Amino acid sequence: MLEVLYDPDRFFRELRDGWIVPIVIVALNGFVSAMIYYQAVPTIAENLAKNMHVQKELLITMLRIQAIVMSFLGAFIGWIIITAIVHGLSALFNGSGDFTKTLRFTAYAYLPSIIIAPVKGLYASFPPRIESYVLGLAENLWQAFIMVFALKHARNVETSKAVICVAIPYVASYLISVGLITFYGVV
Repeated sequence: MLEVLYDPDRFFRELRDGWIVPIVIVALNGFVSAMIYYQAVPTIAENLAKNMHVQKELLITMLRIQAIVMSFLGAFIGWIIITAIVHGLSALFNGSGDFTKTLRFTAYAYLPSIIIAPVKGLYASFPPRIESYVLGLAENLWQAFIMVFALKHARNVETSKAVICVAIPYVASYLISVGLITFYGVV
């Protein structure tokens, strides 16, 4: 399975497994995202409490609940949304193949987030540091690299067309994440 990290074209060409691994990957991604956000909550709450004039302890509790629930659920919701977008865009290039196959394959693009998570946890800060932006960009590029080949093989499109289909939402996603980093101080 590690082949997907460095040779996704070959990996997806030979992939025949079902739903267990993709669901575990997305669940782990949600878990590590929740832990990174949870770890950064006290710093975020302190800065927000100053600006919003609210009780810091209450804010910490609310943000921790949000960190756990929204990060975990967000991983699954984001997975479905990004898959729907690239699946739909690939239809413009006469992509063929069902949505469930695209969904299964695109889950593997979340592996870089899991691998980079320990380093991201070290650099999660408020206000954000340049390292957060660099790690976020590296993570997005690695995910997009895997996603291109996932889409290529799930939808039977040329690599160049898969690049276009993946670039559109990934550029938008990166720009949104930069905005979130700036606002919340975490990647």
